[in-house]
Amino acid sequence: MGSFFSTLVTPPPAADDPNCAVVAAHSKATYDEQWAAHKSSSKLMVIDFSASWCGPCRFIEPAFKELASRFTDAIFVKVDVDELAVRHASCGPDAILVPTFFLVAWYCGPEYTVI
Repeated sequence: MGSFFSTLVTPPPAADDPNCAVVAAHSKATYDEQWAAHKSSSKLMVIDFSASWCGPCRFIEPAFKELASRFTDAIFVKVDVDELAVRHASCGPDAILVPTFFLVAWYCGPEYTVI
């Protein structure tokens, strides 16, 4: 019922915009590619775990895209949890509540920090 009311306020997600700075990871290969690219750089990686049926996720999507266009020195990745089940050791349980944002920063060496 809540998703019904949120569709009245927020429009459904649009198709992937090629000019958008947010990378939509629709496959494990795409996600792994972004993760590897991020691992070899010192950039901040912002991961948006969302779902197409989630009203708050759709509501915050324009702001996430705006941040991605403003902060070009960071990597912004969007993962649909229904479409792609990606999980890190730092995530904790198998279920991820949406929307969830991870800010991942690499330091010297193989370790990373999730904020």
